[in-house]
Amino acid sequence: MNWLRNYTGKSYWFKMLISIGLLSIIVVILSSAVLFYKSRNTMLDMQHESNRKMLEQVSYNLSFTDRMLTNLITSTYMDLRTAYLLDSAQPEEFKLYSSIMSFEKLQSSVPLLHSVAVYNSRNGCYYYYSETKVLNCRDDGMDGRVDRYLMKADHVPKLQLVPIYYSDSDRRISHFSFFMYNSSSGNLIGTDNGALIFNIKPEWLFSNVSEMNRLTEYSDSHLLIIDGSGNIVNDLSGNGSWDRLRDRVETRRLNDGGTHSFIDDSDGIASLVTYVSAPQNKWTLVSVQPYDAVFRVIQEMKAFTLFAVAVILLLVAVSSTLLASRLYNPVSGVLRLIRKDPDLHEPAASARRDEFGVISTVLEKTMNEMRSLKQMQDSQSGILRGYYVRQLLMDNPHVSPFDAADKLYAGSGHGRRRYSICLFMLDDYAAFLNSHSPEDRRLYTFSIVNIMQEMISRSMHGDVVEVGGDRFVALLYDDNSGQSEPQLAERIHRFAAEVQQTIMTYYKLSLTAVFGDPAPDYAQIARLYRTVDNYAKYRFVHGKQSVIHPALVRQSEENQMESAAIELEKSWLLSIRTRSEEESASLLQELFSLIAKFRYEEMINTLLSLAAGAAHELRMAKGEGGAPDLRSVYKLILEKETIDDVRGLFAQLFHLSSEDGIDAASSETTKRQLLVATIRDIVESRYTDSALCLQSIADMVHLSSSYVGKQFRDETGLSVAKYITQVRMNHAADLLSQSEASVNRVMERVGFVNQSYFFKLFKQHFGLTPNEYKIQYAGKHE
Repeated sequence: MNWLRNYTGKSYWFKMLISIGLLSIIVVILSSAVLFYKSRNTMLDMQHESNRKMLEQVSYNLSFTDRMLTNLITSTYMDLRTAYLLDSAQPEEFKLYSSIMSFEKLQSSVPLLHSVAVYNSRNGCYYYYSETKVLNCRDDGMDGRVDRYLMKADHVPKLQLVPIYYSDSDRRISHFSFFMYNSSSGNLIGTDNGALIFNIKPEWLFSNVSEMNRLTEYSDSHLLIIDGSGNIVNDLSGNGSWDRLRDRVETRRLNDGGTHSFIDDSDGIASLVTYVSAPQNKWTLVSVQPYDAVFRVIQEMKAFTLFAVAVILLLVAVSSTLLASRLYNPVSGVLRLIRKDPDLHEPAASARRDEFGVISTVLEKTMNEMRSLKQMQDSQSGILRGYYVRQLLMDNPHVSPFDAADKLYAGSGHGRRRYSICLFMLDDYAAFLNSHSPEDRRLYTFSIVNIMQEMISRSMHGDVVEVGGDRFVALLYDDNSGQSEPQLAERIHRFAAEVQQTIMTYYKLSLTAVFGDPAPDYAQIARLYRTVDNYAKYRFVHGKQSVIHPALVRQSEENQMESAAIELEKSWLLSIRTRSEEESASLLQELFSLIAKFRYEEMINTLLSLAAGAAHELRMAKGEGGAPDLRSVYKLILEKETIDDVRGLFAQLFHLSSEDGIDAASSETTKRQLLVATIRDIVESRYTDSALCLQSIADMVHLSSSYVGKQFRDETGLSVAKYITQVRMNHAADLLSQSEASVNRVMERVGFVNQSYFFKLFKQHFGLTPNEYKIQYAGKHE
């Protein structure tokens, strides 16, 4: 029993064994069944054909007898002596006997004739030859059976064998009568039409049938003859035992036609029945054979097939076991390896699943570990490449440009390349910071770097690094293969525009791109980066999502401050003093159009000076409290990313429509910032309170909830509720990763009471459930 214990617990082996065994068994059984039924049907067809030929032979014999009797009775009917017997109402005795004696020779020459008789319809007499009987006019020579038939028959068949039975109660056949007459009506009694009658011995037909049955190999076979009236001619028993079969044959003959074969088991004994119509006499010839005798060979074949199938199934069981064991060997080998390694073996999984389930679990675990290692390797490789790229950009004195370039482009001929830098800046970065959590910002940064790297790999070469929260640098290089600098600049311009469009399409984030002239040496990469970084200031002029290139920068830097700008500045300041609002707006628009053409430094200086002059004029016009705080104005100007934003700021700060002191927009801005700072402090100090919400905060600052919500959203881009959730999620993440507190305890400490809601929000923010986050990040801060 050791071999049996070896397979205990091997569910996959049993599945494989059962699958192979069942498939083999099904194939064997189906093929045997198909073979058996095909053989049975073939033999049935052969037996049907054999029976049909036998019945056709009998039918031919009957037809031949009919033709012979027809020729004989016709010649006899045309004889003058016969005619004398048919037509004479009072025949003379001498002629009568001489005519009757002519039948004696005919009877002796034809063995199947029992007697020859003439029926004279004129006098109702029968004339026939007999050695033993005395002639009697009313005697038909057949004990009155022919006369009885003629008296009852509405129509007497002409030139056909007509079976004559002993009596109505005794349906055994006495003989066959063969009639010849000249009338077309078929009715002889009571008419002027006489008939010549051949009375045929039935033994010739019965002997023929018996011989046919003897020639068949089945002793219980029967050949039945059904006449046109539905009587079985050769039912010698006369007890009607074949009547039910006769009725079924007649029904099938009417429905299916003249020749057919079927299996009849209505009497509890199965028989093969074949029937053929004999049109000469309107008879039906029926062959009845015992089913078991006919299909004895098939039954023997069936028994042999069952024995053969049993032997084959035994062989299938043995071969299936051997085949399953052979196929199972590789699986068994893998399981042995798994069980040898305690780190891979998982008893719990093994108890619940089959072998492939265990292997799949271990394989999945191994692949995850390999994937983690690969990601770690790639990440380390990416970190190292990013490190060396940053060394080239920043010109770190501790790492020489040659070493950094050699680490990045070892063996790739980096000394024969041209290097270009394309800087991407995230527009509206302050709003981006306010509207996204740190985790979201990290995901956006990771995605943007990957997309840029993928787009570089399509048609260029280079590396992408993030050099600040809002800046991404693409260090590009080509092999200096003869492409001119304008062509290279156009290529980089297309790349920058494609990146901008892709990031806007997928993430709805705006990027401004800046690139400079290429450098022929990796040692000049740091200088090139400083140049491009300087060019980035011109986003202030050309606006967000622009592509800034050296030609645009040179055009701006060649412009000098025009005297027209100085005159416009004086005119605008004068319009503030004189409170000419329409003139002030028009002059401000024209003045900013001129300032936009200056060099960056001149623009900033001019804008700061312009703000100082405007504040002075408002103070002179409205008093000491009529102008905004100049330091706040400077801060707001320097925070703006484009000159159009600054112009909008000027239009708000130095608006002249109010007669009541300082500008409303500046005041609103200051008050909103103060309100938002207060809300942030409240949320940070009371986020553990589960009742903290917009309404409770509005109650604390004595303002309406709609006003507080609008001011906070306008300043930060977030709703108060979303900000509260963000603060709570960040604190929950810190507690999960840095403490041993349970998830439920952390949930309560950050102000949540509904566990499912807390899990849903946490999964939305971090992509993990609290439990998964705790497992993944626990211990990282230890």
